[in-house]
Amino acid sequence: MLDFVNIDISDREEFIRTLAKTEYENSEFSFANIFIWKDVYNIKLCKKDGAIYINAIIPETKQYVHFQPICPDEGNSQTVLKNIKQDFVDRNEKFCIASANEYCIDIIKTLCPDYIIKEIPNMHDYVYLATDLSELKGKKFHKKRTHINKFLNENSYEYKKIDSTNKNDCMLIYDKWAKAMDSSIIDEKTVITNALEYMKELEMFGAIIYINDTPVAFTIAEGFLDDTALVHIEKAVPEYREVYSIINQQFAKRELVPKYTYINREEDMGVEGIRRAKRSYHPYKMVKKFDIYEK
Repeated sequence: MLDFVNIDISDREEFIRTLAKTEYENSEFSFANIFIWKDVYNIKLCKKDGAIYINAIIPETKQYVHFQPICPDEGNSQTVLKNIKQDFVDRNEKFCIASANEYCIDIIKTLCPDYIIKEIPNMHDYVYLATDLSELKGKKFHKKRTHINKFLNENSYEYKKIDSTNKNDCMLIYDKWAKAMDSSIIDEKTVITNALEYMKELEMFGAIIYINDTPVAFTIAEGFLDDTALVHIEKAVPEYREVYSIINQQFAKRELVPKYTYINREEDMGVEGIRRAKRSYHPYKMVKKFDIYEK
């Protein structure tokens, strides 16, 4: 059985150093991402054989899973996979690697050709050109520009970076947002609390939109890859849903361009409203993910 331990902020440097030796790009490999979600998914780490193993428990189903291990040495893949298989046996759990990338499935096809590989579109990451989101140029963004102009004609807003003086405003926005959401949606309060508390240590940054001195929307992101920013959280109060367009564009324009070429806005989780919104920004590409399990 692999010896998993709770994630600590001190794990970040080694995690990022190991990840830098790979070409993995899906959002599950962000240390900040797994750190802020660790309490919801009971995510733990194990360091062994030059690889970093990541396990979790899916809250909706209570299923024990591994995420794809961070394994820079391809020659070590067989040993790492055997360790994962044995971990499931030792725990009397069914084998499942969740949200794996295409690199992982290529290895599985070679080493375990009888395993089932299922593409999970709900978990694909949406990746955009940063200039598209900041400039909204061209016919394809005509509706976005119209919505923004309408909002600006009706409202005067103030944009502020998140700092120690206004972190609590993010929670005020979240609480208003959560009250209006379906109860089946995972409670993100712990996630946002973790993000705000460890913002400096995780090298995350964000912004808040105010209307008449009232906080109405916020976003939190990080620099994930050399050329890619990863947006983890974006919330707005129900009465100002149009402000999503404002904070999306202004955050990209003020904080992300020209430092980053791409913006990864993560998955839509199969939520139709989120899917429509993310598709409406015309992604440059999708980062595909797969679940892998035994027959």
